[in-house]
Amino acid sequence: MAYKNLSELTSSGQTWNIKVKVIRMWDSINPSTDDLISIDMILMDDQGDTIHATIWKDMTDTYKSKISEGSVYVFSNFKVVQSTKYRPISNEIKITFAYNTKVNEVKGTSDIFSDYYFEFATKYTLEERKEKDKQCSDVIGLLTHMKPIESKITKRNTATDIREIEIMIPE
Repeated sequence: MAYKNLSELTSSGQTWNIKVKVIRMWDSINPSTDDLISIDMILMDDQGDTIHATIWKDMTDTYKSKISEGSVYVFSNFKVVQSTKYRPISNEIKITFAYNTKVNEVKGTSDIFSDYYFEFATKYTLEERKEKDKQCSDVIGLLTHMKPIESKITKRNTATDIREIEIMIPE
């Protein structure tokens, strides 16, 4: 079976087969209601390219038990769409699972893939992203101040805990 590199994927409806490692996997939760929105992942191919993938709430029962962080899979029959808000990485496209997406684990190949992936932002990048909600940001810096946890009431009249922190980021 021929696999496409993640850099070759486009949103023009073709059938793709990719071989990727699940670098990171998490539940996306609506903070106002505590409801599950989706399961999200960062996938990496053997070239080191990454893409965000989403399994929407109504399909999580089908796929959650078949996928685990750190394992390598062949995925096929998925959709490639434009990534909009809250991108965990800079890739402007993302994968969404469909009802017929196929998941096959590949044993014994995870050592050819990296274990971690970060896109560290500079303080200039953070300034550019201020008041924008497209890209999430990884930072390395020195924690200089941390306020106590405060309970805030959300728009849906539920309480959520937040903590403000200050980080000094080197130039």
